[in-house]
Amino acid sequence: MWGLKTDENWLIFRDEDGDEIFPVWPHETLADKCCFAEHKALGAKPHAITVDSFVNACIPDMLESSVGFGVFYDSNRQDLVVDGRDLKAAIENELAYSRD
Repeated sequence: MWGLKTDENWLIFRDEDGDEIFPVWPHETLADKCCFAEHKALGAKPHAITVDSFVNACIPDMLESSVGFGVFYDSNRQDLVVDGRDLKAAIENELAYSRD
């Protein structure tokens, strides 16, 4: 998993309704393409998140703060917003499937 991070904080986007969205990508190159000029001005760059850390720390933290997840955010600033509970279940199901 990849997100955008400054030296101190993960970037949280806001959608057109003002809802907070934590964008994530499956590859560094995709995250880099969506690190726009305003993010780079803050010193943001792609940063890796281990799957374990993402599932066990990041998702619960974002759920507690009512932050959704923007999956596959693209260069047109479009994404698929997913609830953290659904994203966690999907990842855990995929991990269980891949172990079988």
